[in-house]
Amino acid sequence: MNFDKILSREGNGSKKWNREYINSRFGEVPKNIYPFFIADMDFSLPKEIHEEVTRELSHGDFGYFDLQESYYDSIVRWYKQTKDITLQKEWLLPSVGTVSSMHFIAKTVENLVFATLTPVYGSFKKLSDYYGKLVEIPLLWNEGKYEISFELFEKYIIQNNINVILFCNPHNPSGQLWSFEELEQLVSLCKKYDVLIMSDEIHSDLCKRESNFISLIHFFDRYKNIVISNSPNKAFNLSGLNSSYIITHNNELLKKINYEHEKLHISVNRVGAKYTEVVYRKGIEWLENLEDYLENNIDLLISILDLPGIHVVSPESGYLIWIELENIKDVDLFVRKLAQKTGVLIETGSRFISNYGSFVRINVATSQRILEKGMLEFKEFYLSYEEE
Repeated sequence: MNFDKILSREGNGSKKWNREYINSRFGEVPKNIYPFFIADMDFSLPKEIHEEVTRELSHGDFGYFDLQESYYDSIVRWYKQTKDITLQKEWLLPSVGTVSSMHFIAKTVENLVFATLTPVYGSFKKLSDYYGKLVEIPLLWNEGKYEISFELFEKYIIQNNINVILFCNPHNPSGQLWSFEELEQLVSLCKKYDVLIMSDEIHSDLCKRESNFISLIHFFDRYKNIVISNSPNKAFNLSGLNSSYIITHNNELLKKINYEHEKLHISVNRVGAKYTEVVYRKGIEWLENLEDYLENNIDLLISILDLPGIHVVSPESGYLIWIELENIKDVDLFVRKLAQKTGVLIETGSRFISNYGSFVRINVATSQRILEKGMLEFKEFYLSYEEE
């Protein structure tokens, strides 16, 4: 498997390589660009996966359809194979995208007051703005890791009548895994105050092999109001297919979420469902090789950015690297100037709602050649940068 050979993505609508979109985000950038911002990959899936889906498409039947048992079986097998979790098929609801799924879940709750632990995935802010209000609870940054202050969490729940928490497991943007004890405390407090837990677990398939990812499924027997949104989109680069699934053992809640789908005549698309089934059945070897390649990319980034004032948070999951630039006061300005001068495109910390300090995020899911060139450009720019 040659991950050094990447997809040709310019000029095909790929947002990450689309110059019109890039210029709208960063201002005018040079001809040569290094897109390390949007959270997708530049790699192609193996030939045998595409061939099986292509055979299905060649039948030419794109009419209304019902998902086959093989779709559900693939998810159940995947969870057992990769997470040692026994899923029940009746816990699963196919949906149209991880974030979109969370919108459907939100529509089942009245008088919404959301909480989230910042910094966190920026789409949580948009979601909460549509349906209610958002209470931002800052995570504590302690010796290179984030910690949850459960005392503060409980205080905020009581003061603000919070009834939903938007949660990233693993944490996005840092790639940090939450411990069993942390999740246990979270679930215990949410149960005490009847707070619905909406957990985005889309990065969970990209955990390092020595890491121990704990899904909130492990707490289904303790609390009924947990609902998880997941898909193979991050691990297998399928985000453009808008396919996902929802997991909860709360049958009443699942019925309400399904009603919101049916009300708008929303269902999973046929191509996305097929790719989900095939990557879960045939993709494990490719994924393991990808994880090795990403690990080497992370090591490469760390070696190049071993500089005064830079602290790289090595992720326990995923290909998104959270980096603290201790000497940079305005990271938004730094990121724009970096893009306009060098073509190196990264995410600024302010994309993660609040409590982001001097952090930026870099996506390493590309070829080592592009990553090395981009990081050397970043290094040179950083060392010569003077804030206004």
